[in-house]
Amino acid sequence: MNYEATNIIGKLVSTIHNYITIRQIKNVVWLGVHPWLPMIIDLCLDLGVVDITIIDNDEKKQGILIYPYRCPNESFKVRGVEAIKAITKDTAIFMANQHYDEFRIQIKELGINNEIIDLYSDTLCEQTFLDNGIKNAKKNELKRLSGKEIQKKGFAILKRFREICDTRGLRYWLAAGTMLGAVRHGGFIPWDDDIDVEMPYEDYMALINNPPIDNHYYLLNWRLQDDYALTFSKFVDKSTLLIHDRLFPNVYKMGCYVDIFPVGGYPKNKRLIEEKWLIDDYRDRCWNYYYASREIMGEDIRNEIEKQKFSISFDEAEQVGGMHRVAQKRWCLSKNSMDSTIEVKFENEFFPIPKGYDEYLTIRYGNYHKVPSVDNQIMHSFNTYEI
Repeated sequence: MNYEATNIIGKLVSTIHNYITIRQIKNVVWLGVHPWLPMIIDLCLDLGVVDITIIDNDEKKQGILIYPYRCPNESFKVRGVEAIKAITKDTAIFMANQHYDEFRIQIKELGINNEIIDLYSDTLCEQTFLDNGIKNAKKNELKRLSGKEIQKKGFAILKRFREICDTRGLRYWLAAGTMLGAVRHGGFIPWDDDIDVEMPYEDYMALINNPPIDNHYYLLNWRLQDDYALTFSKFVDKSTLLIHDRLFPNVYKMGCYVDIFPVGGYPKNKRLIEEKWLIDDYRDRCWNYYYASREIMGEDIRNEIEKQKFSISFDEAEQVGGMHRVAQKRWCLSKNSMDSTIEVKFENEFFPIPKGYDEYLTIRYGNYHKVPSVDNQIMHSFNTYEI
């Protein structure tokens, strides 16, 4: 499957930007807590909005604080709809959810006649994109793959990735849940269907700068596909269609994949490590904001962000770790635990993991020998089809 991405957040940001700029809006009401709300607040502040009110009908959400991505020292409390009784006529009311009729009735009962700008129906095409992808797959009678079949595809991708790395002399090892599966289960965690590998940043860049040319697989990276918004890479199978809706800020059509995470160097002492984590969190927020607002932002900040995050060489560092907050917190440990590998069985073949795997898995998962309860053994498969 050829790669395809739709930046749904970019469309939303552009609409808000144009509306506020043209009308010189200074007061904004946002209806409904939204996953991208911190970024929306950033945008409003950048555009000179001086008052932002966030409304939600869910009493469990009322009272929580929303922190902007790039202005974390400010916070905005979620309130009930009665909080907008006194808004002025020039206040812009935005929403990006499916509760337009409910909010419209409530606002009218408060005697407010301001227009509600419904961004959900106007700009958010995520569900349409996903539904059309699934509908076309069914129309073309594509076979939907089970979790076990996705595992089989992933294992084939991993073996091809190993072959490329071994041929080129590139270092890599099984990572995250894949390493845990190898150590605890001798293969896949039975309820897990994705594969993660890690590479020292220097080897990672050698792969990116000379991407493999292959009839069956391709490499995804922001340097190779400009609209690919993630800070790590994927090695993707062309013979499958995977519809992915959980990778902010895009929704994607691609194939089954192996995730490739670069590992870089860290400072020596704990205080500097914790400072780096905080700074890298800010850099990641700026990265996401860039992708959401790139049509109006202009400057491409990606090279500089990656350069700063990986400023300490893996090979020269005493401490190394991941630079990406994906599912787990960031991690860091002695390079002595990571600079050589051992071979372990994964399914019916052997793959490398760091000799310090126990320290790695303990930092990331705690008591990793303990198998989760049956209720927590859930396979989170995406809509995936054989082409």
